[in-house]
Amino acid sequence: MNAVAKIDEKVTELEMEAPAQPAAAPATVAPPVQPAPAPVKKKRRLGRFLLMVALPAALAVGGGYVWVTGGRYQETENANLQQAKVSIASDTAGRIVKVDIFDNQLVKQGDELFAIDPEPYRIALAQADAAVAGARLNVEQL
Repeated sequence: MNAVAKIDEKVTELEMEAPAQPAAAPATVAPPVQPAPAPVKKKRRLGRFLLMVALPAALAVGGGYVWVTGGRYQETENANLQQAKVSIASDTAGRIVKVDIFDNQLVKQGDELFAIDPEPYRIALAQADAAVAGARLNVEQL
């Protein structure tokens, strides 16, 4: 133990004796200076700003422009043709039972375009014939 006590004593002495001035470090090559981390923070700040503020604002402005300038309305191109328009009408009224023409078909004067249901006219003719027969009968009885 004697040896251990001596070592402890020496250590205590060395701890109490602090060198007055630190020894000059041997001349060594200084490590290369690393770039300051500030530009990295600026880059990250700019990226965050663009991602969190500028990108949503740009999307909102673009979407608003599309919505205001025509995103709400359906639009078609209307073509004007040099064509004579002709009104088609019948002298008699009735229900159309057959159409003899198609879209964009060329027709000539006298072509049959449609057929009107003849049944109401047959009934009216039969009623008129009956009325005439009744009138003749009345005349004969006088």
